[in-house]
Amino acid sequence: MVIEVLSERRFVRSKEGMFLGVFSGLGRTLGLDPLVLRLCWLFSVLLFGSGILIYLFLALLMPHEQRIADFEKPKLLGVCSRVGEQYGLEISMVRMLFVAGFFFSLGFVSVLYLGFWFFLPEKVERIYYRG
Repeated sequence: MVIEVLSERRFVRSKEGMFLGVFSGLGRTLGLDPLVLRLCWLFSVLLFGSGILIYLFLALLMPHEQRIADFEKPKLLGVCSRVGEQYGLEISMVRMLFVAGFFFSLGFVSVLYLGFWFFLPEKVERIYYRG
């Protein structure tokens, strides 16, 4: 039996954002001003050039705040939702880690993904505590 504390922190894209809502959503979740995040992003674009790819990556994998219910439904084999339930992680973070891991490990994470699919239980019994 697992006891889990529910949190309202969710990594979602905001509907009030300037472009795709990534920085507004992250700012709200992390308690930071979106302007600070935008300046850090601009710094990374100018110095390293990786900021554009990271922004697109986040925009594709973070759910829009109006579509959270669709996003939490199991997708490909339902592994990310089962990992999120099993370990108390947010599904969007699990999906980001799997996708990033797939590209950085040259596909090794796909073996790990299939391993999770075989060995993680379908349902987890949870007791929720609000407080």
